[in-house]
Order: sequence, then C-alpha cells, then structure tokens
Amino acid sequence: MINKISILFFVLLFFASPASAVTYLSNGSYYDTSFSKVENTKYTVKLTASSGDCDLYGHHAGAPRRPTYYHKASEKYGFTDEEFSFESTSQSTYYVSVYGYDNCSFTLNITSSLLIPNLPTRLSPSNNIQVTDTTPFIDWSAPSGATSYKFFLYNATTDNWVNNGITVSSSNYTSQTLTGGDTYRWWVAACNSYGCSPVGSGSSNYSVFTVSGLIPNLPTRLSPSNNIQVTDTTPFIDWSAPSGATSYKFFLYNATTDNWVNNGITVSSSNYTSQTLTGGDTYRWWVAACNSYGCSPVGSGSSNYSVFTVELNVTDAPPEIIISTPGSSETNNQKAGDFNLDIDVTDDIGLKAIAYQVFTSDLVSTGLIDSISLSGLSDSASFIIDAASLNVGA
Repeated sequence: MINKISILFFVLLFFASPASAVTYLSNGSYYDTSFSKVENTKYTVKLTASSGDCDLYGHHAGAPRRPTYYHKASEKYGFTDEEFSFESTSQSTYYVSVYGYDNCSFTLNITSSLLIPNLPTRLSPSNNIQVTDTTPFIDWSAPSGATSYKFFLYNATTDNWVNNGITVSSSNYTSQTLTGGDTYRWWVAACNSYGCSPVGSGSSNYSVFTVSGLIPNLPTRLSPSNNIQVTDTTPFIDWSAPSGATSYKFFLYNATTDNWVNNGITVSSSNYTSQTLTGGDTYRWWVAACNSYGCSPVGSGSSNYSVFTVELNVTDAPPEIIISTPGSSETNNQKAGDFNLDIDVTDDIGLKAIAYQVFTSDLVSTGLIDSISLSGLSDSASFIIDAASLNVGA
C-alpha cells in the first residue's frame, strides 16, 4: 500500500505542462515551442494527432528545424500518437518542433519527473530540542525512488564533523555516543543511481539538537540502615551503585556534637569504612553519585539521610579489687568504718570511667565514678569493688 508520504513526493517529483490546444499545420509548416529543463530529470514529449500526418522533433539549442534534432519520435504515418523521452543532465532551454505533413492537426503534452529523489523530511530529533539519550535515534522520511541516504552530523560546540556524508541504507540512524552538553546539527540526502538530492548549507537545511548531560540517580543507602545502633566504632557504610556513577560524595555528621565528620569527601567505590567514632553519639549520613556531568542532589531533609547511634560498649572488666577497712587498732589517717579510694582511669586503652559494685554484709552500692567515698563500714571488714571498664571512646 502506498502511504501518504510516498504519494506526496510523487506529486512533487512529477511535472506536467498543460496540453496545447489543437494546432493545425499545413503541409511543410512548423510548430515550435520551448521550455527550461533541469538536470537529473526525465522528460517525455507526446504528440497526439487528430488528423493528417505530423513529425515530432526535439532540439537542445539553435534553430529548431530538422535535420538538426537531438530527439525524434518514431516515424508514424496517419493521425496517431508520437512521443520521445530523454534524461537531462544539465540545465538549459529545450526546443520542440512539429513538422506538418498532409494538413496535420495535433495537441502537444510535455511531462517530467526527477531522476534523483527529493530531499527527505527530517523527523527526529526535531529542530532546537534537547535530547537525554547520548546515542540518539535519528529518523527521516523515505522519498520515492530513494535507495540509500547520505547522513551528516556535525558537532557545533567543538566545530567538528561526527559523520560527514556516511552512506545509510535505511531512513534512520542510531548515532554513536555523543557528548553531553554539546550541540549538534544534522542533514540527510536521499540517493539513487542518478545521484543524491542536494542538502544545502543554510540553517533551513539542517536540524539542531543538544545532548543534555546525564548525572546518576541518587544511591540507595544500604547500611547502616536508618535508626539503628551499631557496635563497631569504625562502621562499614554501604550504598548502591547507580548506572553512570564514577565516584561518590560522602557526608557524615555527628548530631550529638553538631559537627561534621566528613563533609562531602570523594569516594571511588560504593562503600566507606569510617574513622573511629564516639560511643554513645548519634550520626547522620548522606551520599551522592557523581560523574563528569555532576552529582545527584542529596537534599537536606530527614528522608535524605540515615541515622545510627554508636553503642557505648563495655570492655572486659579488670580484675576484682579486694580491700579491707583498717581495724580499730590500726593507726592511720583513716578511721575505721570510713573508706576513700581514688581510681586512676588513665590507662593504655583510653578508659574514661569505671563502673563499680561494692559487696559487703552491710552495703551494696553501684555507680559510674572515678573515685569512691564509702562510710559506715564495719571494723576490719573486707569488701569487693567489681570494676568494669566502659569503653566510651578515646
């Protein structure tokens, strides 16, 4: 089935001059006419005789008289049709002559059709638009008679050809990878064995489009997930790797102290092992995916970050400390029944406090202290300080 586009182009390619009125030629007389022919065009000159006998001739230049003709219809006698066709390779004036025999009456009709296809209609990308695909699908109409196409793609930003008249067999082309942010122009010509339609160089002969730079999507935050407690003071932080990402911006914020730990550091992989964090503190973390076009926006709302708290971890307890209160017979600066102990919490593992429990027959006491002051203990009684070190960060 012929589509509407094919019909349209057939009409554009086909030219017909109005038939002349019936003309009468007496014996030995001529009828002369002319028209401007163009290159790559096929012309058909047809004479229809209604009486008598006529001869039909065609001339490229000069006096249109036989025998100096270029084309001559087949000799036919009597009132009948005569015609000839020729293919024009240049632009010039063409002359047609009819010679009358035996009081000839006739009408003359001249038709033409282009030998090369008409120029295609550029369909997509249409003019002055932005495309998001870096390998855009480029499409155009298929004029009648076209057997191949010449495709042209030019980077107007860098002033370089991408495709300078490559041959394409179908009426579309998927481009190689183009540069985000650059502007391009494209042309196309339809071709057959007679040649290609002229594309021209003016702005009306090409379409313009710009390739937008594509930044990656925002990563999915995987771990630590939101609102959990972690036991590791150097947590492993992990997120998804969106398509097109080449690096990441990582943000870690101490919400307890209101200070940044990492304020947008560049990370090459989709995970990060944190520096040592403070036990008991709460943290927020964000991440953005980046490439040469930019980074995905992270936002500042609570939906854009995940929250975790570092657990206040209890380390292995030091040995039990067994202390006896002084007896009443002992002389020192401390009375029986009263006891004071200063605990040095500076050690090699950076302890900041000590938890204790005191077990006696008279008293059970607990607390988180760096010194102990007890009173009301019996003379010569023994008690135990069960001290467990709390590792709350160096």
